[in-house]
Amino acid sequence: MLFSKYLSNKNLVFSNWLSRFTQGVKEYIGAYPTIKNYSIEPIISEKFSTLNSDTENAHFDSEYALTLGNSVGSLLSWFMQFIAVGLGLIYVAKGEILIGTVIAAQSFASDLADPLQSVINNINAIRSVKEIVRKIERLSMNKEQNPTSDAVIKENNWDYNSKYDITFRNFGLVIENKKIIDSFTFTFETGKKYLIVGMNGSGKSTLFKALNRWYEATTGYILINDKNINDTVGSEICKSISYLNENVSLLSGTVRENITLFRTFNNEVIDKAVRLAQVKLDLEREILDEGFNISSGEQRRIEIARSLLDSAKVLIFDEVVSTLDIETAYEIEKLALSFQDQTVIFISHNFSGKLIEKYDEILVMDSGTLLDYGNYNALISSCSYFKRICDIKFGEK
Repeated sequence: MLFSKYLSNKNLVFSNWLSRFTQGVKEYIGAYPTIKNYSIEPIISEKFSTLNSDTENAHFDSEYALTLGNSVGSLLSWFMQFIAVGLGLIYVAKGEILIGTVIAAQSFASDLADPLQSVINNINAIRSVKEIVRKIERLSMNKEQNPTSDAVIKENNWDYNSKYDITFRNFGLVIENKKIIDSFTFTFETGKKYLIVGMNGSGKSTLFKALNRWYEATTGYILINDKNINDTVGSEICKSISYLNENVSLLSGTVRENITLFRTFNNEVIDKAVRLAQVKLDLEREILDEGFNISSGEQRRIEIARSLLDSAKVLIFDEVVSTLDIETAYEIEKLALSFQDQTVIFISHNFSGKLIEKYDEILVMDSGTLLDYGNYNALISSCSYFKRICDIKFGEK
């Protein structure tokens, strides 16, 4: 009884830390591409080590409390036998009982001590989870509830004036004896807006995963400003090229922390990124369990703001609107096209007919090959495959 509250509180603290640890591991594994993309492995590694250490300490405290409670219970069980013998000897000395009665009493107390100790231990274990049970009950009754790093401050001068052309030269890629890309040659020029269309498996996304060095070229090469990417530091590519895919990786923390990814930036840099990405959420709002408490459109805007912090010169949107409703998809695509200073590459089947003429060039891919490219008006008359895509999407006129 004396240890009840103490045991319960210590076990609840451990349960909370274990929950955070499990959530953290799930988030970090799920966000691995994002962690690599923004080169924040040291920050996440440090956060994981701290989380792991705090969970271990809470576990130790919980076990210590339970052991202490059980030890006191053992002492009381032993004391019961001592009392039986001590009182018995007093009564023997007075001549009120015989020594045989004392031995029988001691034997009875000894037999009672073991089950009594087991009961005490089990009561301690049960009491230690009382607060956890209450926590589960509160969660069950409230299912609909909506719910600092030491990094050096990064200066961001938002200098997009320098050239940042990306050139694929006879780029080919074979994975597990299957040809994914076949002799792709094209230059994405600084500041232009590109749309890439084609069937699933046509190699659209794979091209830019190779640009992020997820794959090595089988033939040909990729140049950034005439410099082979194999001669470029990977972290520099991550800072200059932001790759956004279908899934948004969110971590437990505030909106601000999910935008900065626990790095430290000047407030004006964060404010500018938030404004450009049109994030309308309170930056101190807590994001719960991979963002279930905010809409998919808000999640996407957080990721766009995140991509703008490092002065990214190229924004690659890879099927980012495939799971969004029509209105939100349109708003995100419109937002992507509004960035005047960056090169924007939009990969999607779900492009908007209302915005399609705003792209400088559209690339049509089929079976790993660049079938044709040009602006909308040129392609609609010169490329039958592209015309068929548009007829299916917009309705044949």
